[in-house]
Amino acid sequence: MLRNVAAILGLLAVLPSCGQRTDREADLYGTPFAVHGALKLAAVAPNVNLGLRSYSDCEELTADIQNSLEQQNSFQKANLALAIQQASNWARRPPSQASEAMQDSAAGATETMTNVQEHGVDEADRYRVGLDQIFAVTFDRVQVVDRVSLGTLGTIPLSSGSNALLFTQEHKLILIENSSGASQVRIFRTQAGSMPELERTWSVPGSYIDSRLVGPHLIMVMNDRLPLENEPFEWQEFAEEQWFHDPIAKRAYEYSKTYYTRASLRPLDGAISGIPCAAISRRKVADFDLGFAKILSLNINAPESAEKGIGSIGQGSQIYVTADSVYLVKSNLQWFNFGGYASYNPYGGPDERVYIRQASFNKEDGTLTMEAEGEVAGRIKDRWALRGFNAGQNLVVATSTGLLWSTEVNIAQNHLFVLDKDVASKSLQIKSAIMNFGTHEDIRAVRYIGDKAYIVTFKKTDPLFAFDLADLADPKLLSGLKIPGFSTYLHPLADGRMFGLGFDAAEQGSFAYYQGVQVSLFDISNPLEMARIDNHIYGTRGSSSEATSNHHAFFHDAASGLIGLPIVQLGGDSLKGEQTSRVFSGAILLGFTGDKLIEKGRVSHAEWLPASCKQEYYGQWWQNQTASLDVNRIYRVDDRLITLSPLGLKAYALTDFGQPIHAQAFDAGPASCWGAAHKLRL
Repeated sequence: MLRNVAAILGLLAVLPSCGQRTDREADLYGTPFAVHGALKLAAVAPNVNLGLRSYSDCEELTADIQNSLEQQNSFQKANLALAIQQASNWARRPPSQASEAMQDSAAGATETMTNVQEHGVDEADRYRVGLDQIFAVTFDRVQVVDRVSLGTLGTIPLSSGSNALLFTQEHKLILIENSSGASQVRIFRTQAGSMPELERTWSVPGSYIDSRLVGPHLIMVMNDRLPLENEPFEWQEFAEEQWFHDPIAKRAYEYSKTYYTRASLRPLDGAISGIPCAAISRRKVADFDLGFAKILSLNINAPESAEKGIGSIGQGSQIYVTADSVYLVKSNLQWFNFGGYASYNPYGGPDERVYIRQASFNKEDGTLTMEAEGEVAGRIKDRWALRGFNAGQNLVVATSTGLLWSTEVNIAQNHLFVLDKDVASKSLQIKSAIMNFGTHEDIRAVRYIGDKAYIVTFKKTDPLFAFDLADLADPKLLSGLKIPGFSTYLHPLADGRMFGLGFDAAEQGSFAYYQGVQVSLFDISNPLEMARIDNHIYGTRGSSSEATSNHHAFFHDAASGLIGLPIVQLGGDSLKGEQTSRVFSGAILLGFTGDKLIEKGRVSHAEWLPASCKQEYYGQWWQNQTASLDVNRIYRVDDRLITLSPLGLKAYALTDFGQPIHAQAFDAGPASCWGAAHKLRL
């Protein structure tokens, strides 16, 4: 259960300095009465509801939401009061001070497919290999390439400003275009040698969170908005404020009243965004997160079928999907905040939680049912932290708690929880846990392989931990291996080997600087005695690979043992003040044989890059590894190695990566390099 934060009680004493006001300004009127009222609410953490259940009807849903809106409205009124008072104080500054401040502020065996987390659960990507064609999203269109001849058949235009993702299944292409406020799904039928034919268009209101394809069922999770209406606060509502009769304050109110408004829920006609009120789960946490998460399923093989869906309010910033369950994950609370002073912020504290809701998925007819909910301490790095077991009966979650730089209070720790679904109470209950490993570090990568879990934590070095999950009632920490650097993605290989992709690191006393891209080969055949048996480092600080943060960019062909990594490799040590420069961009191909990773070749689309774009991908931060304009994806298709970039396609023989056997430049280039990078940041 969340606890109150005693520190907020001191906020009243410091509030007059909010917004960087001077002491003279603060003394003019003091803290607005509207702020005093809001702070009484802000000192208390948002309520946590126990037990999963749906709203009985729209009336109950409205009453619940309206209660939070009243709290949020008090926050808005307090912000408006602060804005009025600050504007009034600003107008009374000496002319020289006002002008100076204004000046300051102006300054498979025969082919490989998309790399996914769960077997049988397909994931959308910008590039896809279908039965008949190869598809690539390139800025404002989808390139359609014949799979046999590798010639371009044509393009499918995209809506302006949209981000597009693709699925393929048998003779189907599913194109999802996501733009502000809605997604459009187009389902095409494909056949060899010709352009895809449109079968159906499906418009889905809301902001796209994620999607999966399980059998013929397209699952989409959208974050829609509740139907709210806004109206300004009346001037008379501030009658108790000391500046109420100040004409300058009244003018400030007229200017600011449209920025801070009172919200209320519009009357509901039995449903929200097509989801009946009785199919919407009650909020777990009664905070200000009023996003409406919709889980929808559509049969792509039944053009006339209607979608099926359920909803959940304030839940669904991330998802994890198995063949039988959809998990909505919430880890960020939205609560009062005044001028940079957070009234309640659980991050890194003992109250930090991951809230999880599980919806079951019927693979036969696509029906979705909200099953259970639970919570665990801490935060997750990403969806790889979760793994379902026993057909949705159990869920394993790896979390981090505390703060990386704390040395006494709330020190960083890591944990592995096993949750068990209790049908009677509709809850995910903690069945067992391993607590407090990797002290003073946080999680950088998680991979579940069979009944084992492998977790990388890091602050200065990379401990790789192995866990035994054979008995979920009694999981065991088997061993830990410390090596320089850290991995952000782990991938199982044959013969008890595991591949790690991440970054080298240079220790600097109490912390470490990340360096070039690092690949590691681990021997995990005996989890009690793991070893790193080979590693290579590519480039210096700022070198990047999309595969470090997007597993779709990682290539592994089990049949040949070939591994491929898109990469932008830099030279020069920026930490020593040296100028960094691009050494190579494209993809590095490695052979995995026994205990070695051997470089087999390098492939590049650099000749298609505009000269200016070759200089625009320098110095990427390790947590923000976006796609380059060079090679983005690598596939094995019909005994050829296919490399794809936004600018073209190349094909190579599997035994010779020196010269391509086919090269096809696409007919669209970026208007600007920055625009291209922004467009591909998916």
